[in-house]
Amino acid sequence: MIRYLLILMTALLCSSSALLAGQDTPPLVPALQPPQTVAPGTATASSSADELFDIKGPIEIPAANTTIYLIIASILALIMLIVVVLLLRKRTKKHKAIMAHETALLKLQPAQQLIEEHKVEDFVTLVDQTLRDYIEQRFTLSAKRQTTREFITTLTDNKEILPEILTQNSSHLTNLRTLFDLVKFARADMTTSSMQKSLSELISFIESTRMEAQ
Repeated sequence: MIRYLLILMTALLCSSSALLAGQDTPPLVPALQPPQTVAPGTATASSSADELFDIKGPIEIPAANTTIYLIIASILALIMLIVVVLLLRKRTKKHKAIMAHETALLKLQPAQQLIEEHKVEDFVTLVDQTLRDYIEQRFTLSAKRQTTREFITTLTDNKEILPEILTQNSSHLTNLRTLFDLVKFARADMTTSSMQKSLSELISFIESTRMEAQ
């Protein structure tokens, strides 16, 4: 659609230029002298040369007033230019990148329902995977060959090589690792309050380490 608008706008500008170019060059039409009436009986063979009339100079035909057309074409071109700019801005907004924290919070939307239904395993899996994905996307840290426990341990034990904002919020990770250990290794059941605490810890960690849009 934008391509068609640009083509139409270019055509309008070209037509306006053509009108201006032709405004000062009116067409030239030769004017012939009307034939003269010859009285009967006066025409002779020697008067045949008088029947050829001289061609007069060109008669100027007043040029049409193209100013109004030029103004209309310019206004239409301006309107189309504004429309193109607005469409481009709208398309840019549509393709705006989603931030890591926005993705993580969207993934956590079903968590509250899992807490209410007390689906511990599903809840832990959701929180676990969301945490891993967020850290990988936000800090560009890969954990494909590590368990979540190993990944969190690496993050909390190597503070000197990690981003400062991550080390400042490592306490949230430690608390989450403890809760995960109880479920995955000690086979302990999580109470509703502990599940809610895990969710709060993860949300706090995400909000504390989020990257603001530029």
